[in-house]
Amino acid sequence: MLHSYILEFLSVAQRTAISSYDMAGLGDSKEADRVAVEVMRNSLNEVNATINVMVGEGERDCAPMLHIGEVLGKGGPLLELAVDPLEGTDVCASFMDGSLVVLGFGKPGSIISTPDVYMEKIYTPYDCDISFGNTVAENLKKIASAKGVKGPEELIVVILKRERNQKLITEVRDVGARVQLVTDGDISAIVSMVIGNAGDAYMGSGGAPEGVLSAMAVRNLGGRMVGRLLFKSGEQRERAQKLGITDFERSYSHDELIREDAILILTGVTEGKLLGGVKKGSLKHPAYCESLVILPGSFSKVCSTIHVCK
Repeated sequence: MLHSYILEFLSVAQRTAISSYDMAGLGDSKEADRVAVEVMRNSLNEVNATINVMVGEGERDCAPMLHIGEVLGKGGPLLELAVDPLEGTDVCASFMDGSLVVLGFGKPGSIISTPDVYMEKIYTPYDCDISFGNTVAENLKKIASAKGVKGPEELIVVILKRERNQKLITEVRDVGARVQLVTDGDISAIVSMVIGNAGDAYMGSGGAPEGVLSAMAVRNLGGRMVGRLLFKSGEQRERAQKLGITDFERSYSHDELIREDAILILTGVTEGKLLGGVKKGSLKHPAYCESLVILPGSFSKVCSTIHVCK
């Protein structure tokens, strides 16, 4: 059943990307996010299904969002949805490389619902026992062993460049591993490794919605990922409890974040290493988009020429 919805959800991602691209370089990240959310919501309401938003994006930044529990679509079979309408809002507003539209959908019961808080994550494409119970050094030694190299000094670890990750960056370097810093976009960093691009591990804290979406790629294509929600206040814990989360220290595997088969779609907004950005001519000319569709066991790159009607 899920495969029959690929084209409809691909169209949602493409429309959102094209509209987001119109905001690139204007310097207003909040407005870029608002436009992405508005276009995605309107597009989702044209899908022939009943869509329950399980994972939304926006509370941390006081930005617009597709609300958890919001029901969209024309009606029909029940589907669950996780979204990041515009990953890299600041990147898009500054016309820098790497902003994306990301959405994932599955049958009822497939996607865990998390509040929009931070999540600590560890991912590696190799089959090994990573855990938050291990030290950074222990995890990196396990990853090096699974890769078949002599030690952490032969690993590249990708980390989001944030002050909250500075202690981790120091610890990784102290073990001898090299650190590749990314300024935005932990979904694209993890997905790049999942599909076989450079990098041996992703570590650090980023958004929980991004963590759930990344877990979808990992479940479909392989590797190991663990995530742990980070709560800063009692109010955040209360929101988590309303979603059924009571163990605030729990570590989730990718199979616990995404419990059944699901399909992940990413569409480039600005140019990036993972996907090219939207290319537009005049109003009389079509737009060009690049997307990645990640299915259980396979992925496809889709290059589309779209006639935009205004």
